[in-house]
Amino acid sequence: MFCLLDQLQKRKRKQEDTDVDITSTEEGNDLYITLMRSNGNILVSKKLKPVKDIHKKKTVQVKSPKQSRSAFTFFCTEMRKCYTGPRMTVPAFTRQVAQTWAQMSKEEREPFAQCAVLDKQRYEKQKKQGREKGYWTE
Repeated sequence: MFCLLDQLQKRKRKQEDTDVDITSTEEGNDLYITLMRSNGNILVSKKLKPVKDIHKKKTVQVKSPKQSRSAFTFFCTEMRKCYTGPRMTVPAFTRQVAQTWAQMSKEEREPFAQCAVLDKQRYEKQKKQGREKGYWTE
């Protein structure tokens, strides 16, 4: 449990130092170790800390699935991939894309709406699987 105590005892055995005595004393929950020569001189006196158990299983925190995207976000992503014009700030680009989106007909928006429906189904499926495994409740 206390790593330093083991190391000191091994060191004493290796060196075969008969002049040094290792003593350990407990005071409450604390463990103290003292290295002392036979003439009474204290070499080292230390309070030991318990060694953490490195073999404990780590708990994995499962994140909830990514929220489903809307048809407009799919459209923005597609526009960002295709855009080759002059360099713009993000708000200016988003404003331009929003104006284009507002002017589009329902038929032009349909492919992006289908992507949004598929993404919503993906989100619901992942959420259901997570609840079945007991990762979260909601």
